[in-house]
Amino acid sequence: MEKIQDKLINGLDKSLFKVGTDPITTKSLLLGLIFLVIGFYLSKILSKKISSKLKARNSTKRVVESILFYTFLLFAVIFSFKFAKLPITIFTLFGGALAVGVGFGSKNLINNFISGIILMIERPIKVDDFVEINNTFGFVENIGSRSTLIKTFGNKHIVVPNSFLLENSFINWTLKNRTAAFDLSVGVMYGSDLDKVNATLRSCAENCKSVLSNPAPQVFFSNFGESALEYKLRYSITLVGIMDRLNIESELRTTIAKEFAKNNLIIAFPQRDINFKQSEPIQFKVIKDE
Repeated sequence: MEKIQDKLINGLDKSLFKVGTDPITTKSLLLGLIFLVIGFYLSKILSKKISSKLKARNSTKRVVESILFYTFLLFAVIFSFKFAKLPITIFTLFGGALAVGVGFGSKNLINNFISGIILMIERPIKVDDFVEINNTFGFVENIGSRSTLIKTFGNKHIVVPNSFLLENSFINWTLKNRTAAFDLSVGVMYGSDLDKVNATLRSCAENCKSVLSNPAPQVFFSNFGESALEYKLRYSITLVGIMDRLNIESELRTTIAKEFAKNNLIIAFPQRDINFKQSEPIQFKVIKDE
């Protein structure tokens, strides 16, 4: 038994390689690895506890938590190298070929990581914001070190690389506050009473409990369409849940359809007029079955 213990001790103390004049042993590498794992979990716990004590919004707390986590993790990496008896300058020994090989593979990773830090500091987008990216609407659920998670309708999640949010345009509907304005398009038949259409649309929006009175709903005669007089009903709501917009639009459309029917207003549909040339008689050819 003692021989086995002696072999284990000798194996742990055995020099694997040297960095300069300092021998690197299995024991020192294990200690460094253990300290790195412990440091990783301690960084998570400490950053979460410190940020939770802040009197701020959840989005601010998450930014502070992320910055603290990576700061603590950096110190954990440095101290784990000390335990492993590895100098920080060891990276220069592997610099040449390793940098070229890893550089191409980690380019996007580093780009997204730095973009994530910029997003957290500048905050053009925050957790719980309602955003529109490439005609897709959703709420920001999490801003991570590599990507941002956006929850859309139907409980679907979109993973967007952080660099995409810095390099491309997108709409943040709730950047300053949670009030957002939307347009609802309605087409009415040519010859309709325009004053009645205007009043009916405004009344439908004003009687909807979820539509804000300030700013007040507005009705615009937007265009002479091919088959309809096109109107836009602009209304404002407070965005809280992901289904708010769909629910309110459905409620408004239902109310508008009922009120139009009461007021003898007809919602237009595509129509086509077919004209025949009378200069020449229309000829029909009868094909008989043989």
